[in-house]
Amino acid sequence: MLNPNAAGLDLHKEEIWVCPGGFQDNHEPEVKTFGTLTGELRKLVAYLKEKKVTAVAMEATGIYWIPVFEMLKNEGFDTCLVNARNIKGVKGRPKSDYADCVWIS
Repeated sequence: MLNPNAAGLDLHKEEIWVCPGGFQDNHEPEVKTFGTLTGELRKLVAYLKEKKVTAVAMEATGIYWIPVFEMLKNEGFDTCLVNARNIKGVKGRPKSDYADCVWIS
């Protein structure tokens, strides 16, 4: 694990899948979803702070990442956008929104 205080986000037009890091062996990763409107983004920020997350990596197609990225950056998170092509091309990895945010985290 490179950063136990990192979270992975899989972004869509109306939904954000979030997995805070700090995995433990034999425990299911925690995954939560949020909406994409401003009130939901504020809840996302509060949730990440509650989980002691300091860094966020996110994957999105299109432009859906921009308001999320800006809000997280303005709130002091170390934020980066990852290339969806690099994540989706891994052989043998299951493909779902849940699996994507866990993989990114």
